[in-house]
Amino acid sequence: METLANSRYCARGDQCAEFPVLGAPTRLGQYNPEEICESCRTKLGELPPRVSEAAAVHAKPQFAESGLARALRTQREELLLQILKKRGPFWGAVRDMRERWGLQPATQLPPNPSTCAIWSQCGPEGVRNVPGSVVDERLFEDWNHDLNTLLCEWVPERFRRLDILPKPLDFVAACVLFDPPVPGLVEFNSALLPRATAIMGPTPGTLADKFRNEEESLQWMVLPPIRQIRDPRVDRDIEARHWIDVLMTVWELYIEPQELDFKQMLKTVYESENFRQRVDEWNRNKPADTGPRYFVEVDEFTTEDDVRVAFGMLSKAQEERPRQGRSARNRLVCAEAAELHDGHGWSYDRLAVRYGWDDPNRASKFIKDGRELLNTW
Repeated sequence: METLANSRYCARGDQCAEFPVLGAPTRLGQYNPEEICESCRTKLGELPPRVSEAAAVHAKPQFAESGLARALRTQREELLLQILKKRGPFWGAVRDMRERWGLQPATQLPPNPSTCAIWSQCGPEGVRNVPGSVVDERLFEDWNHDLNTLLCEWVPERFRRLDILPKPLDFVAACVLFDPPVPGLVEFNSALLPRATAIMGPTPGTLADKFRNEEESLQWMVLPPIRQIRDPRVDRDIEARHWIDVLMTVWELYIEPQELDFKQMLKTVYESENFRQRVDEWNRNKPADTGPRYFVEVDEFTTEDDVRVAFGMLSKAQEERPRQGRSARNRLVCAEAAELHDGHGWSYDRLAVRYGWDDPNRASKFIKDGRELLNTW
């Protein structure tokens, strides 16, 4: 992973094709093995012209985002802004955990969470659960406990779903282990946001077969509001049958040979103090009942109008709904642009190259919003 400390720059120096815009040779990407930048290689005829890397990084996604995905993105932007500013309650909790574990965070992008479990493989010595390492089980449990405490305190329950990948715990671990680089704030957040998924139709065939089927059009969305559930009555019957089979096997192997009466045994269990204590303990500690959740079933008879009407019915039944929509300007881009302009002397032109803007004057509005964000608290 390339950090700011070991960044490489185009070897052509002031002859770099980006020099008139940036006022300096451009920084080489971490995956660029060449000694000169791609702009220079294009100018020298080694590469055909292509869309700039900055424009590609900050281009709008080609898939839909659900309301939950937009809310999660906004919440993580808020937490990362606190890390950047070194102010705010989340930053205080992160700072305390860093001090407790004696961490000196590197300023860099996090590892790819699809190939590296950040929370378990990038922690302090003694908790890194990687091949060839010696893990201290007590330290590992303490580390896991501290990260989960941070997660539960600062990430709402709806954003801690088990099907969110990369895992929310990796996001919290990255905030503890790394400081987001500037530039690189947007990429830091993007690396840890959930990816778009596709819903496969309930037709026969393997997943690979369906992807190879060019006639099937896949619809992609980030955190789609879709659940795949079986009939609850069928699930209950399966669960009941399982435990009946277990109980009857125990009866046949261990109880029946003792010539005990099965019905009398169950009656004794239900009347025992042991059973009563367990029931009381469950009633005291059972999770709060949040009530049933509604799902719209879409099958071969469901029309688009059916879904719209059903959504309207369910929407009106909600007591509170978060405000939807996103700001026209990404808050992390605003904060980073203000930091680069005010703290590092970046010009409007250089910012335009960084973010793929056609008009460098757009920077003024981003910088204004970024200053307001950085001056809160």
